[in-house]
Amino acid sequence: MSKSIPKPHNSGYVLALAFCDYLKDKTGTPKAIMASQQAMASHGISYVYLHSVKKTLFRDDQMLFCEFGVTVDGVEAGVFSIAQVCEALCSWQKSGFSLLELHIHHLLYVSLEKVSELLKVTGKTPVRAFLHDYYLCCTSYNLQNRSGFCDSSRLGDAPCEKCPHFSNSLRVESKIQGLFDSIENLRFVAPSTYTKNRFLSFRPQYEGLVDVIPHQKLLGEYLGNRRPLNAGERIRVAFLGMPRKTKGWETWLRLVSAVDEQEYEFFVFNSSNDMYPGMNKRFVEFDEKHPNAMTDSLRECEIAIVVMWPSCPETYSYTCMESYSANAYTISSACAGNVADFVVEHGSGLVLNNEEELIGLFRDKSRLIREVNRFRSGKPGPLDLVDSDEIVDLLPCSSVGLNTGVHMHTRLIERVLLEVLNARS
Repeated sequence: MSKSIPKPHNSGYVLALAFCDYLKDKTGTPKAIMASQQAMASHGISYVYLHSVKKTLFRDDQMLFCEFGVTVDGVEAGVFSIAQVCEALCSWQKSGFSLLELHIHHLLYVSLEKVSELLKVTGKTPVRAFLHDYYLCCTSYNLQNRSGFCDSSRLGDAPCEKCPHFSNSLRVESKIQGLFDSIENLRFVAPSTYTKNRFLSFRPQYEGLVDVIPHQKLLGEYLGNRRPLNAGERIRVAFLGMPRKTKGWETWLRLVSAVDEQEYEFFVFNSSNDMYPGMNKRFVEFDEKHPNAMTDSLRECEIAIVVMWPSCPETYSYTCMESYSANAYTISSACAGNVADFVVEHGSGLVLNNEEELIGLFRDKSRLIREVNRFRSGKPGPLDLVDSDEIVDLLPCSSVGLNTGVHMHTRLIERVLLEVLNARS
């Protein structure tokens, strides 16, 4: 007897999907999905999550198969076909369970054909697509070409002409648009105004359909780590996250090698076990019980400055908020997206135009101390970073029901094909 997907704990539930396993992955998107599941649970709403388990052939959209790892209310249930998922949804409806919304967190590495099958069953159920990066604009989801950040506003702009991602983007984005066109009740969620505006430049037809919901709420005031710096001390400077080019690691390395190590003490905070020459390493990993582990570690180490120099615009930066919550002064590049906007809005750091300005600032220690001390004498950062639950307020009060007839027809075709394959073998 084949296994079945366990029922949700609550009668009302949200169905969500993406490519990542939020129980295991430790990057920004899984963290946001985990926070969404916890927000639903705190309001008595169940969360059924699907992440793709696939085998590709040559290209990510040429899949030999695509099934889904299923997690129900934070507990892993196993791997199931889309037909089994649809069968479970229909069975739950007969048992009195109500699907409130379908949340599409990401379509990268997910079979659009399988999603289309799911949409046929969910019918008129409201759908929300989340903008964790720029994949709904371009398959180069960080908007990077061979030269770095392309700064395109739509597919077909001048930077697209020689971009290796352009032809693939035209093909995939048209398929995504076809999927969206089949949805009767579709809205989008952006974690920042910057992300919303960038998305609408690519898909202006969705003007008025994008809700901005930051991942976190900033509460209270943290009064630690605010003493004035003095010229005689080594200033503690940090890089947060894994050593990736898109996060500014190469710029960080050049900065470390360009300034006097007697004047600065450099730190790296991430979840790897790697060590880095000339730098202090702090192991930091968030989980369900310790969502603000980075903030706690920054406060403990009394970090004065965090350098955030991504090579592409951030949609939402957890590390930017964590730095602010530790009263660490943030130095950002002008193309850092949400990071640069946040720093300017809150006066929590400095936005520079290029790497030469960055290294020049660190070589002028007296100026840097003045900037940090001015920040520390002003409004402090938040005491607590709390995951937002605003998405819960947007959920409908009741379900519109499923298209169970569509599912029964799909299952019949599946059984016939299975019988034919068995007969041939």
